[in-house]
Amino acid sequence: EEYLTAMVSVIERNGGTVGDFIGDCIMSFWNSPLDQPNHAQLAVDTMFGMQEKLKEWNQLWNLRGLGDIGVRIGVNSGEVLSGNIGSPIKMKFGVVGDDVNLASRVENLNKYYGTTCIITESTHNAVADTTICRPVDKVAVKGRVGVTLLYEPLADQNHPDAAKMQKVAHSSRQMINHFWAQEFDEVIKLADFHLSMHPDDYPILHLLDRTRNYLINPPGPAWDG
Repeated sequence: EEYLTAMVSVIERNGGTVGDFIGDCIMSFWNSPLDQPNHAQLAVDTMFGMQEKLKEWNQLWNLRGLGDIGVRIGVNSGEVLSGNIGSPIKMKFGVVGDDVNLASRVENLNKYYGTTCIITESTHNAVADTTICRPVDKVAVKGRVGVTLLYEPLADQNHPDAAKMQKVAHSSRQMINHFWAQEFDEVIKLADFHLSMHPDDYPILHLLDRTRNYLINPPGPAWDG
């Protein structure tokens, strides 16, 4: 109850609408029922806010002898069907559509990459001027044409550690571009240097494992990342 209350307070403070609770998962959305031109930014601000709020609560829970609670967040921006959904017997205000499903799939991918938060390219494009992000991967999503680019938001441009986060983002972009170009030796060289300074950077550790595997089992000329 405390966890859900804390997270909902951050969502609502940033103008979000809570659509549903699925176990301990909260599905929320923006730009409906009222227009919010900066809806993508509001969603990313909420993402950062939830992480900070969870740190505060984890400290309190630890004082009570309880363990930490982790959170995984996925954000996608796109067109959805919004309104009263259901039947005359039971109805609620919410959103449905392929882009809603994509947000859910992106949230689950955090487990694979060792990240906490992932946003799609559409959200990234809307917040790129205000938020420091790094590319994580590009994935083929079942039922969708083409690939979906994934990004990890690292910090707001005004964050005290913005300069440090910019360097991390730049290093990550170099590595992922070499990876997509199948320049695997270069990836390993850059990753080893990066990890000497950031040994617990799980997305880069994951990328390094994939790179070493492809050195042994090359993906072939048709592979596009």
